[in-house]
Amino acid sequence: MYIIDQTYFTRDLSIPNINEMQTEAFDNLNSFVDEYVRQLLRDALGIQIFNELDSYVIGGVFDGTGAPQYIIDLVNGKEYVNSGTTYKWSGLISTQGVFKKSLLANYVYYQWLKNNFSTQSGVGEVTITPQNANLVNPTQKLVSVWNTFLLMYQNMNTCYPSVYYKGHTQVIDWLGINANTEVSLIQYLNDNDTDFSTATLRVYEYQNQLGI
Repeated sequence: MYIIDQTYFTRDLSIPNINEMQTEAFDNLNSFVDEYVRQLLRDALGIQIFNELDSYVIGGVFDGTGAPQYIIDLVNGKEYVNSGTTYKWSGLISTQGVFKKSLLANYVYYQWLKNNFSTQSGVGEVTITPQNANLVNPTQKLVSVWNTFLLMYQNMNTCYPSVYYKGHTQVIDWLGINANTEVSLIQYLNDNDTDFSTATLRVYEYQNQLGI
């Protein structure tokens, strides 16, 4: 694992059997986390900042001992003032009540989901059809997971909504959101460009229900 572990994959990000060590499911997730968390952070932070962050990740766990404050705040979050307005960056990892939350987990889950909606068989690419289960349209699910990740990663507003399904319809609920709460990673890096002047700030495209 890398910065996050299997305990971040609960509720909407649930993956079967990952809490059982030395299983194929656990090993598979481990490889996804190790590859895609690094990829995402390199593309957002740039090589220089990523390498500094990486130097404080020991055995897959972030150890802030001796780390500069801007690296600690990047990982653990902070409140800051920009142009007279207070914003909150939740960090690369955070805990809300008893649940752990991370945009890194959302990104990894999307990659895992995209890979595991289909599997190779002797007759080519086939979709996985579980017994006694109601299938969700793969494209719809992937688009929902991807766009939810993007709201946490690069949304330039100061908040993001709840995204859920009512029947087969995706609902994006902005009601009750306080407009000066959480910021995305890209907004945080932009607002603190003195510390993150070499960040590459890669951004991605949103998808629609057709997957494009």
